[in-house]
Amino acid sequence: FQAEDGIRDLVRSRGLGDVYKRQVLRLQKLQMKLLNLSVISILEVELESVLLLEHQLESQFLTSTEET
Repeated sequence: FQAEDGIRDLVRSRGLGDVYKRQVLRLQKLQMKLLNLSVISILEVELESVLLLEHQLESQFLTSTEET
């Protein structure tokens, strides 16, 4: 904003350090999101494995009780 008398409002200039810090923070947030997604994916795979194993054990148990 330029005033009539030629004096401008004081606007804090952002240096490259501020830009760099913001980029680092954005990168850290993105890394955390990706890490969380990776952990979730691993847990989903593990859960599927556990459920499959549970189903197999249940089937074996039912088969063994039918035989006796």
